[in-house]
Amino acid sequence: ASPFTGRGSIMSASMLLALTSHGNAPYLMAARLASALGRIQVIIPDYYQETQRRIILEELPDCGSFVWFSRELGEILYPLLLDVSNGSSFGKFGKTLAEPDNPQGVLAIENRLYHVLQNGLLIESMDGKAKRKVYQKDLCGVLNSTLPIRAGVANHIFFFTGMMSHLYGTLPPGDTSPESLRTLEDLHAYSQIWRNVEDTYSMSFIPRINAFSYTSESTKGVIPTPPLAFRRQKVQNLDEPSLLFIPSGTRTDVRALNRLANQPLVGCKRLIMGYSRESSDFSEKEFSRVNATVFGDPLLKGVVSRGGWGTIWECICNGIPMAVPRLDFSDDPEIGHTQLALHHKGIGMILDDDIEPFLDSSIREKMTEEIERIQTEDKRIFGFLSEDGFSFMALKILEMYPEWMEYSQTKEAING
Repeated sequence: ASPFTGRGSIMSASMLLALTSHGNAPYLMAARLASALGRIQVIIPDYYQETQRRIILEELPDCGSFVWFSRELGEILYPLLLDVSNGSSFGKFGKTLAEPDNPQGVLAIENRLYHVLQNGLLIESMDGKAKRKVYQKDLCGVLNSTLPIRAGVANHIFFFTGMMSHLYGTLPPGDTSPESLRTLEDLHAYSQIWRNVEDTYSMSFIPRINAFSYTSESTKGVIPTPPLAFRRQKVQNLDEPSLLFIPSGTRTDVRALNRLANQPLVGCKRLIMGYSRESSDFSEKEFSRVNATVFGDPLLKGVVSRGGWGTIWECICNGIPMAVPRLDFSDDPEIGHTQLALHHKGIGMILDDDIEPFLDSSIREKMTEEIERIQTEDKRIFGFLSEDGFSFMALKILEMYPEWMEYSQTKEAING
């Protein structure tokens, strides 16, 4: 049986524990939220070692004062990260994780985390010079984006594109393929595990534009937010119109993305996001490597990606049209819903085997207009925080937990 049945209570605690899934966006979002909270100290699972440190320092140069990494936490949580390069399908992966007697399943990992937090979790500073152990009693809250784990810590805060039990437990309308129906059946127990985790959330944030934006339904008790991204500073590093290709952490899209990326791009240069760890599938001769500052470059004309929400929110904040290779629920349940939402909102194009439709500048301009409509509506709803979902969440969290102000390294900035 799991030791986690509810929301425990902690008195003298000042650190946050981040439970982040595959890829770069989740741990970057957790670090950004900790920064917006006044640089409250946050422990991040160390999945990718030097690459992870390099990326987080690029995005948050001052994070050395509040971000801690834990290799031990990364090793405990790593079996929860999907990587289809091992031949697993999403359905089989979720089904296996939900098996109660699986030593690498959710229940076993949850128990392992509980015992480590009782006995001390080893963490180290960004530069590796400071090492210490932290215990459950040292934690004031959990930032979950997105792992099906209960850490037995009070103040479990969730933020993502939809409730995961809904993403994994419902088929997108119109998708009745045998593969998707089988995947839905395979994910039944995994979806139930997510429901149990969701019962422990003390606050849930889902951006207004999300994976279920193709429907008008809203989730009870959820706080809608601006995009979980921000408007980038203008830069002028590109020397010609360019398309950016972004491979995902799950690698569910590598073949499809490669097929699109290697077609002729008349009038556009090819860019690839990331370091060689995550984009070794793309030739350095054909692609120029860039980092996220490129979102502020006026010569970036479009983004082609799996359609992860870190990328989508970045594009919405920066007015950039998107295209995604067609995937369905059986490939990746989240993306099955996402593609419907992108199409419904008119901000992303679903591509089959041909990138040419996305090269039509008039089509991209129409998508840009729809993105600008979303930006205008966000300004009306969220005011000056419409371009910074992290600061919006931080204000709501500090209203709920004013005592967290005491753990902030920038109290004056927050009070101001």
